[in-house]
Amino acid sequence: MRTFIMTSLGLAAFPFAVQAACPTAETLTKGAIVFTVDGEEEVHTRAPNGVVTIRTEEDADGVAIQTIAARGIHVLQLADVVDGKLDFDTIWRFAFTDPIEQLPAPTPGGSWLGKSTSYVDRVAEEEDIQHTWGPMEAFTIGSCTFDAIPVRAEFDGEEYDHVEDMIYFPELDTGILIGYSDTEGTDTYTYTDVRAQ
Repeated sequence: MRTFIMTSLGLAAFPFAVQAACPTAETLTKGAIVFTVDGEEEVHTRAPNGVVTIRTEEDADGVAIQTIAARGIHVLQLADVVDGKLDFDTIWRFAFTDPIEQLPAPTPGGSWLGKSTSYVDRVAEEEDIQHTWGPMEAFTIGSCTFDAIPVRAEFDGEEYDHVEDMIYFPELDTGILIGYSDTEGTDTYTYTDVRAQ
């Protein structure tokens, strides 16, 4: 089990120099956002339709994980990437009853109820989804501070239930996963740096 620790550095001494490399609203339009989580890089890029692709750093075996998610929080597909190529045998797709473009951006203090069907190994499973969104807060990663909304997503499936805790950044229109819980326990994730690329 890993413990989530948000690393916060003082900004007062060099407010302009430090913040210069922080992502802004335009970053995903023109390039990428690189987060450092548990010592590894996680790269966010956005397609013209607004869907965010999140790819982890390759491990020692040359395997990375690629997540495709609307607004960085509504997962549409998970898959392994092996030596730079998508492993089609590992694809896990999620089809929402709402159109992708209508999957909501969190708002402070709000909530959302949804449904999706997951498809993996030719097996389909329906699940109910409940989002609970917290108040707007300042969230610091490394030397960058953002307006942020905590998101708790509870998934009630036919065979598998789990909870995802995320942070959504309205200005960036993407999010990060900070916790994952199921019947086997809880994993939490440590973000220590972020930069525009």
